[in-house]
Amino acid sequence: MKLSPVKINHLSHEIVNRLEGGININFVKDKNEIRLAIKDIITEEMNVEDQVDQRVREILEAYTRKHPEGSREWDIEYQRIHEEEMNRRRRF
Repeated sequence: MKLSPVKINHLSHEIVNRLEGGININFVKDKNEIRLAIKDIITEEMNVEDQVDQRVREILEAYTRKHPEGSREWDIEYQRIHEEEMNRRRRF
């Protein structure tokens, strides 16, 4: 799923606004600085997803026995390889 810069900006505003409305939440940094950090995190995560998608497609293309994209076999292999690649990149 792709998100436009406008949508990412909107989401960062929504997150900060909801945090600000939470009970016992006090910001120790400027709200705009927090919003920009959230925006950077979302953008970075979207880039990781794009990189993983590209890598999975490269792996599938290298298979000797090729399955047409969209077929059940292709979908199963895509999901399996995607999970493996995401697990390799997990930071937490």
